[in-house]
Amino acid sequence: QTKNISREVKPEDTSFDITSVKSAVETCMRSTLLEALVVVGQQGGFYQKPRREIWEDNLSFLPYYAVDGVVAIPPLKTIEEEISMYIDDYLETCTQKGFTQFPIFSFNTKQPSATTSITDADVILSVRYSIVIVKGELTRTLDTFQIREEDIRIKNLYDFIVDSKDAFGASQICTSCVEKNAEFHDLYVIFKEVPTNSFIVSITDLNSRFKDEPYEYVFAVHVQGGQNE
Repeated sequence: QTKNISREVKPEDTSFDITSVKSAVETCMRSTLLEALVVVGQQGGFYQKPRREIWEDNLSFLPYYAVDGVVAIPPLKTIEEEISMYIDDYLETCTQKGFTQFPIFSFNTKQPSATTSITDADVILSVRYSIVIVKGELTRTLDTFQIREEDIRIKNLYDFIVDSKDAFGASQICTSCVEKNAEFHDLYVIFKEVPTNSFIVSITDLNSRFKDEPYEYVFAVHVQGGQNE
């Protein structure tokens, strides 16, 4: 039977510096978080199809934020949880690729568990992710990570939607009310009428960018008769 021999390496042992590994993980966290923000933006705050009323076609789905005057905006906590689920599913795909740049190490990992917090100023991503880094008979362990993303103002978008909820009436949308509110939040909004008495509401934030493209957040509204004013 093989006996595993390991000892904790002292921080001053620069021959086994893991700072670059930690940086690689944080880089993956940032890129995966941005991907998650884009996905939930395109799907009305959801990563996975929700168990609620949705508009959908062959390519995508959108949750209804209002149906005939009844407002159903998802709680901010739900959006945070959807982002976290995306991170849990895709972060390790990135890190496993990143670990290949460190051929002198071997890695043993456990499934990451993410927690997302959307604040007024930024998005905070905290991840519990056990990574055992092995070099010969020596090991070191990383297990907690945190980053902040300030480039996408998703809280401002969410506040705008909540502030606009009274504009989504039973039989019509007060588009002028929404547009005035969008100007106050420094946003741009477009309404697109689609079948089944529905409107797709697309909000663009020119001050939030992902890969040089402005950030977009989209959801659906249903009104009786499909009218807006």
